[in-house]
Amino acid sequence: MNRLVEWTPDLAVAIVSIGLVGYLIALVLAAFFSGRPDSPGARLARWFTAYPAQNLGGPCAALSAFAIVAVFMKLFPSQSDTGGEIQLKVFSLEFSGPSGPITLWLMCFLGFVAAIKLLRDG
Repeated sequence: MNRLVEWTPDLAVAIVSIGLVGYLIALVLAAFFSGRPDSPGARLARWFTAYPAQNLGGPCAALSAFAIVAVFMKLFPSQSDTGGEIQLKVFSLEFSGPSGPITLWLMCFLGFVAAIKLLRDG
């Protein structure tokens, strides 16, 4: 069980990297290989242009939320008295350990998604 806990950050980075590479391949296919109407690139291009908020806004919101958390973790390193853990206090709730950055990421992501939804509907 300890090995799984040690490998979790590397596994998360690998999964995100594979997802980003897949998304990049889909964007390249849609942008440069959509000449024939029945090609996979043309189907991807129609899909991306039909739902741009979901297909482009969602991944951009996730990356932006990650960037905010990463910048905060770099600019405001944890204090030595907390044992290297990040602590977050929101609405009289206290998050420490891995739940701090996860909660911050989730709040940022949901804020971006809500903004995309409001701008799209308005």
